[in-house]
Amino acid sequence: MASNPGKEKTMADMNSINISGRLGADPESRGPSSDKVIATFRVCVNGRRKEGEEWVDVPNWFSITAFGWQGRILLEKGHKGDEVVVAGKLREETWEVNGEKKNRVSIIADNIKVIPRGQPTQSISSNDDVPF
Repeated sequence: MASNPGKEKTMADMNSINISGRLGADPESRGPSSDKVIATFRVCVNGRRKEGEEWVDVPNWFSITAFGWQGRILLEKGHKGDEVVVAGKLREETWEVNGEKKNRVSIIADNIKVIPRGQPTQSISSNDDVPF
């Protein structure tokens, strides 16, 4: 293997996240029209940590956006308390309020599985239209 002076080997950037948790509320529609659906929702993923001698639940909340048909199906099928599995990518949003810069990291959904209480898994995947 030839050396490449002055150039370091680096790992390629990867922006990928997978979470599993429960919908904190019914998904909301943020779309400009019925043709261009944007669904927003929050998912709670419970963690645990030890405080003294006891373990306590620690809720972690994630803001997620789903576009197009995935958003439409989620608006129809997803309800507060349903379990969801989301695969997507992270996006940082920045804005300004009264001269103060604000930011947050949210998730853009690529694939969503909704598991209604007492029901089998329903998959909402961007790969569903692949014929093989």
